[in-house]
Amino acid sequence: MSLTYIANARFPTEKAHGLQIAKTIEALTRKHINVNLVIPKRRVFEKLSPGEFYDLSCEIKPIYLPCIDWFFLYKPFPRLGRFLYALETITFLFSVTIFGLIHLPATLFTRDPYLFVLLSFVRKNLFLELHTFPKTTAGKAVLRQILKRANGIVVTNRFLLKKVESEGVAEEKILVAPNGADLSLSEKMIPKLTARQQLGLPRNQHIVLYLGNFYVSKGVYVLLEAANNLSKNVKVVLVGGSEADRNIEPLKSVIVKNSLTQVTLIGFQERRRIPTYLSAADVCVLPNIVTDEESEFFTTPMKMLDYMAAKRPIVASDLPALREILGDESAVFVRPNDPQALAEGILRVLKDSIKANSRAKLAYFLAEGLSWDNRARRIKMFIGKSITHA
Repeated sequence: MSLTYIANARFPTEKAHGLQIAKTIEALTRKHINVNLVIPKRRVFEKLSPGEFYDLSCEIKPIYLPCIDWFFLYKPFPRLGRFLYALETITFLFSVTIFGLIHLPATLFTRDPYLFVLLSFVRKNLFLELHTFPKTTAGKAVLRQILKRANGIVVTNRFLLKKVESEGVAEEKILVAPNGADLSLSEKMIPKLTARQQLGLPRNQHIVLYLGNFYVSKGVYVLLEAANNLSKNVKVVLVGGSEADRNIEPLKSVIVKNSLTQVTLIGFQERRRIPTYLSAADVCVLPNIVTDEESEFFTTPMKMLDYMAAKRPIVASDLPALREILGDESAVFVRPNDPQALAEGILRVLKDSIKANSRAKLAYFLAEGLSWDNRARRIKMFIGKSITHA
């Protein structure tokens, strides 16, 4: 089977969607699918190849299509952000359409459904992967037409399943496949004290780890407030952020302004270093807050699955989307948007390591069923069946 994966993304990228794309392709490749990644030709700041950057078992050699990439104007003119994104997206959309008509790839797959707005009129064997749902009436109307013409739709949870079904799409055209768990993380874990020595982290303090980007909706500022309610022998370590999104410096300013000496901001780290940080942690946090329907019902954080695969105790905001993956017993759930509740949840885990480790083992058991390989196997079967019955 051959598959052309089209993604409107800077690649490789420090953002979670880049890792999700890379791990999807890696897993599909292991299932003997020849995957060609098609992306816009944009300025890429990373010098490593995708395989090195994401610590993959295979290399990814993208096909680059032209677009207007003027994102360098964003830093001096941040108000142009939406215009620059629209310009890049529209020009890449036309490149994708021409590519699809000339090269006639057998099967097309994307997590950016609007890239198929033109191709859906003239091409078959189109598959979409939805991670969110449009908020505007116009956006929903356009997506509705694409959904009707697609051979199949992959959604990352059952809340998105209901959304797609509400647009008149038959259930047999939809596959629920959450983001995958990287089970190789458990094999790369090292002793906690060894990890801390390698990273220069304190050996005699509890470490609370946050992985991922520093968007407000991810609750990182709630975590900073919660840090004030933790005991002095607890250190909060933040690993992630994006220079491109300009969300590291604002966070750093809050830490300095409030003299949060118990908080250490590491910044973005290459994928190969993540197991060491996970090894050093006593507890990992998902302090997501509710800002809209997406943040409450549609999110499937990559960090959550990393925590689960690493067998680390988890404290998570009590959101429907997170509970769907974690279940009721594999994490300590706390009220979202509540720093005091988050701090109490963290201390609860640290005070009862036996119970915390029991929850972590259950989370790993759930992660085994959510592995990238299992996900790829189900997607391969779904695509094959959908094409056969088309």
